[in-house]
Amino acid sequence: MLKAVENTQLAFNYDIVPEPVAIQAREAAQRIKLRLRRSAEDIIEIGRDLLAVKERIGHGNFTPWLQAEFGMSEHTARRFMGVARQFGDKTSIVRDLDPTALYELAAPKTPIEVREEIEKMIEAGEVVTKATIAQLNAEIETAKKGRELADNDAAAAEEKASTLKADLDGLNGSIDERVSVEVAKTSAEIRSGYEEEIERLKAQLDEFLKPKNTTTIDNETGNIVQFHRELTPDEAANVDAADDELIGADFNEVASETERAIAFFGAVRAMSSAKANPAAVYAYITKRTSQDLINEYMGMVGDVLSQLQAIKEMDNV
Repeated sequence: MLKAVENTQLAFNYDIVPEPVAIQAREAAQRIKLRLRRSAEDIIEIGRDLLAVKERIGHGNFTPWLQAEFGMSEHTARRFMGVARQFGDKTSIVRDLDPTALYELAAPKTPIEVREEIEKMIEAGEVVTKATIAQLNAEIETAKKGRELADNDAAAAEEKASTLKADLDGLNGSIDERVSVEVAKTSAEIRSGYEEEIERLKAQLDEFLKPKNTTTIDNETGNIVQFHRELTPDEAANVDAADDELIGADFNEVASETERAIAFFGAVRAMSSAKANPAAVYAYITKRTSQDLINEYMGMVGDVLSQLQAIKEMDNV
């Protein structure tokens, strides 16, 4: 409870303000003095009067007026005016509050959530004190700090997650790039290996298909010569002629043993003198011969080889 402080030395000079304002200020001063033993309603009314005077008395005059009329500090006046601003239209709600509780509730530091909660408690018939308001303020402040911490933690976690995601994306990109490089490199090596192997096999095939450089004895000169060339037209004609002679229908019937021996070695001599690649001879024959005739020739070759082997064996005896 505030008490008026008499101080005749600080009397306010109303001559410095317009007469209507001076009249209003003097009347307000009287009402305020009567309400210094105040209830909540008195506090609200004092606050209203203070607000009205402050608005009109002019810049720099309000604090001297407070000190001259009531010995009141500007801080105390702000508490009255704060109550009037917050609860000027809610007198019926806060009229039973203790002045200290009313000042605490109207203070700028008190959140609107606390004021709304206190009003609900008063309407519900609960007793509200300054301690009640202070406790709610502390709870609201704690909850606010908790939310701030949670928001900060969430923001930090989100930032960290974003950083980790960026790092992971970069790592994935790097891994993908390295994998692509390694796959391309390995594919190139495999392809190169296949190509090299194919070329090697082609070379082997070409080498295999080349006529073999075998040797034979030239019957006319006695020299060892390479047996690898194709048949000449004359040599091919001689082979054909020998073939035609040997396959005569009645030759084996009419020829003597000596004539057959001469024909046999004549054929051998013709083949030996041809100095041709056997593969070339075979290719030449198969170009114009049926498979049946080729099979017959192969049988003849077998017979000739058997006879030549028998002759060699006789020579060795």
